[in-house]
Amino acid sequence: MDRPAPTEVTLRWPGEPGAPGGRANRVGFVFRAHLPGRIAGWDPALPGSLVTDLQRAEEAVRELDRHGPLPSTLAWPLLRAEAVASSRIEGLEVSHHRLALAERTGTGDRLAREVAGNLAALRRALDAAGEDLTPAVLDEVHRVLLEPSRDGPRAGSVRTVQNWIGGRHDNPRGAAFVPPPPSEVPALVDDLLAFCRRDDVPAVAQAAIAHVQFESVHPYFDGNGRVGRALIQVVFRRRGLCRDVLPPVSLVLSRAPDAYVAGLTAYRAGDPRAWLEFFADAVFDAARAGEALTDDVRALQTEWSARAGNPRRDSAAAALIAGLPAVPVVDLGAARRITGASAKATLQGIDRLAAADVLRERTGRRRDRVWERVGLFALQDGIEERIGAPSRRRRPRTDAVSA
Repeated sequence: MDRPAPTEVTLRWPGEPGAPGGRANRVGFVFRAHLPGRIAGWDPALPGSLVTDLQRAEEAVRELDRHGPLPSTLAWPLLRAEAVASSRIEGLEVSHHRLALAERTGTGDRLAREVAGNLAALRRALDAAGEDLTPAVLDEVHRVLLEPSRDGPRAGSVRTVQNWIGGRHDNPRGAAFVPPPPSEVPALVDDLLAFCRRDDVPAVAQAAIAHVQFESVHPYFDGNGRVGRALIQVVFRRRGLCRDVLPPVSLVLSRAPDAYVAGLTAYRAGDPRAWLEFFADAVFDAARAGEALTDDVRALQTEWSARAGNPRRDSAAAALIAGLPAVPVVDLGAARRITGASAKATLQGIDRLAAADVLRERTGRRRDRVWERVGLFALQDGIEERIGAPSRRRRPRTDAVSA
């Protein structure tokens, strides 16, 4: 079944007699809102060259999931890379170090707390991959995302007012994009999640379409971009592409913001192929970046071990080296959870790693001390500098996706 073409609806913005900026801003006006076509039963007719690109991206994600030992430990740096990059796209820019401190200490750093909320929401979204994907689950992801922000009390339910992107803050005049009116949102969300629950669409294409449809519906008053990018990972996890690690797709999208927006816009204008091409390239590049980061982390672990004199495999120091990529900042309790050893043995391991400059104590106190890993934050902050925009291979435009 072909996807119904997107349409527009005409709406009227009421006059606001007290609005600043002259008469034009005080009188009512007519504007048009985008109404995306329903996709629950859409069977996209994918041309052969695009199918090849989508399969290439899917295999890259599967290869990342198989890439090397200790996937559960190495999953955490990738998860953090995704959360930080997705937040950066929305103008929330913090380092991995700031994020770690916000998680560990509950710092007053507002931006870092919001990014920590994104990380928590991403974890909740991945948990949702094993659940029945319902609007209530999506609402819960949104609630977790915004809980640390000023908007936390309003989070966790779809919008009941009109929103828009770009232009003025007080009305949609001159907006770059106006999503559908709130009366249409619940049905469109149901339709979107029905599409996400399908198993008969190529997985990367399904993730791409789910994301762009979510962004087009824009169901929440804020946080749509971050929830929509988390939905990509939900589809990947649900379809079995990545059981342990995930491709940091937002890292690539954040390096190509103009192409990202152009792809979303092309889809809304009725050209799904342009978006699917871009997305397939982005996923492939993200999977390769994920492999590079995991390789770098393993190399850093080897360096840590050498600095510490290659501790015995059954020692607390060795257990800490193996587990540190998953824990940004550790106190004694967190370290004991990694080692499974006594406080005395764990402290001996910590002291050995601190003497080798693998761990650095941050508080300067004798009690309630906190240590952080040496070198890993720099790896995580630097990985996106090594990522270019998704490769834009030129392809003949002789066939198209059925819209």
